[in-house]
Amino acid sequence: MKVALIPLVLIACLSNVGAFKILFFIPVFGISHVRFSGKLADVLADAGHEVIVYQPVLDESVKTKGFSSPNITKYYRLPRNPGDYPSFVQEDAIAGLWEGMPLSAMTKFGKSRAEFCEGIMKDKKNLDALEAEKFDLVVTEWFEPCGYGVINAIGAKKYVTTWSGGLNSAITGALGVKPHWSYSVGHNSVSTEVLSFGERIKELIGHFLGELIFLPIMMGGISDAIRQHHPEFDLSTAVAKSAFVFVNSEDHVDYVIPRTPKVILIPNMDNEKPKPLTGRVAEVVESSNTRGIVLFSFGSTLQACTMPSHVKTAFMEAFKEFPDITFFWKYEKPEDGTAADIQNVFLDNLPVFADQPRNTALLTYRGMGFGLDHKTLTKEKVVEALNEILNNKKYKEKAQLIHRMIQARPLSTKESFIKHIEFAAEFGDTGTLSAEGANQSVFVFHSLDVIGFLLAVVIVVVLLLKWVIVSVVRLVRIKLVKCKKE
Repeated sequence: MKVALIPLVLIACLSNVGAFKILFFIPVFGISHVRFSGKLADVLADAGHEVIVYQPVLDESVKTKGFSSPNITKYYRLPRNPGDYPSFVQEDAIAGLWEGMPLSAMTKFGKSRAEFCEGIMKDKKNLDALEAEKFDLVVTEWFEPCGYGVINAIGAKKYVTTWSGGLNSAITGALGVKPHWSYSVGHNSVSTEVLSFGERIKELIGHFLGELIFLPIMMGGISDAIRQHHPEFDLSTAVAKSAFVFVNSEDHVDYVIPRTPKVILIPNMDNEKPKPLTGRVAEVVESSNTRGIVLFSFGSTLQACTMPSHVKTAFMEAFKEFPDITFFWKYEKPEDGTAADIQNVFLDNLPVFADQPRNTALLTYRGMGFGLDHKTLTKEKVVEALNEILNNKKYKEKAQLIHRMIQARPLSTKESFIKHIEFAAEFGDTGTLSAEGANQSVFVFHSLDVIGFLLAVVIVVVLLLKWVIVSVVRLVRIKLVKCKKE
């Protein structure tokens, strides 16, 4: 019996060779971010690594943990108790999004995130338990910088950063590649990288406002909460010391942004294969009365049920103008009777997300669509836009072309992610992939000090030449006058 067990023991030991213990910091806030991080955790757990999740709760309306792999068996949770994080009110945050994000709402949002981080940094029970785990690697998302505080608190030395949005200059700037103001657009900008003179002025001002005002409002409180426990903490330095930064960005769709080798793109990773349609949805799609299908969604954060009445009316009246088109509307509260009398509109809480204004500009830039301003929306504008999209083949053709390009990607993003994670767990931040620009100020990076010095030299030389010429001319005149007198 003992002899029979030996091969099994060897096999069990060999199967764990190369496996790493990895912590995922997945705070419950922003369902798309929770799902993104959870999927990454599933991928690594299914690849044979020991994945453990630490999940503090901010938004109790998010019911998913994000991950689902049965291989993730250890899970640390910080529940939200009554009275915790009083500045965060989910209903107020969602309702205000329809009017953009004014400075007052941004300030309140930043304050609630700071309160959340203070609670996390005081979660001594879980942080002590996590420190005892001795992780090989920690995975945290740039969206929630408090993860870097957790890394400091548990004494982890190796970590990577993820980001579920598109690549932007705030991330690459922290890594040492500062934005090129002539074509680098801000994260929430509606401009494309082809900028007019006026847009370049706007983007330049936007970059400085982001660095001096918006970033401190959104992230400053979180950094302060971490510094209460780790005074030396600096957010940009923490991002720069990541072994890698994994970004959910597709080269053929996103803007071309210069980046360091630390940035690894992982778009469309481990997406589920399409499943056959069933039930009512299948009947509608396959119906001979349907000329086309339109998916109508505002993403995972902005809820259609809270939209202003004039916007909702404009869309419903426009949908009536296309009786041969079926509209699947992601709507959170179909029981309120919205569009109940419109035969070609079906309401459902579909799991679709991606709601940043930047995406609208990207789709326009790539020729796959265009945007509408909800603040000035009318039925006529919606009808005109639908006619353009449905009847102009260029949008469909461009979308299909980019789809084929994405499908033909030479390397698997899933395999790339796993291999880079394993490298990071073994070596951490090697220093060989770090750009010196991360240690430079804007003035040094763009050589503004050198340019200023050279301009000063040129000015001094010109003034000196002017003085010499004026002096010579004056001397010559004096000589000429003297000669005439003689």
